[in-house]
Amino acid sequence: MKIIYPGSFDPFTYGHYDVLMRAAKNFEEVRILVLNNMQKKYMFSITERLNIVKDYIKDAKEQKNITADTYEGLLIDYAKKYNYKASLRGLRAVDDFEMELQMANANRTLYKNFETFFLMTDPNFSFVSSTVVKQVIIHGGDVSLWVSDYVIEMFEKKLNESM
Repeated sequence: MKIIYPGSFDPFTYGHYDVLMRAAKNFEEVRILVLNNMQKKYMFSITERLNIVKDYIKDAKEQKNITADTYEGLLIDYAKKYNYKASLRGLRAVDDFEMELQMANANRTLYKNFETFFLMTDPNFSFVSSTVVKQVIIHGGDVSLWVSDYVIEMFEKKLNESM
């Protein structure tokens, strides 16, 4: 079975990567889908976020079944267009589950037989969110345990541009 792993990924973290790599061992194909949510204000453009994801997966040589793409619109429209029948979501805590359950049910209502698979994030990353990463790095904190060096370089570039 092939599966879509959608998200804003602003930025992609080691928590996201953990879920991705575990999924890649269990699904025929995993497509990371970087989405734009009109209600969010992003630190990185959709192209920059895609490049960050590609930087993570370039080192995943043992997993040739991982690809990445972008999309602006409804997840199920992309799924129908490219014949995906399932999506993957990582869960960190109970708070994530409530929102993800609503989205999974909405997607299944709009696209019959579309399934959502949930993977629990590794406990080492259960508190790490893109929002936490942004807040810590903006205030000068060390996020090297949560994101790649490439992400840190991208943040530093963004922060220097805004000064």
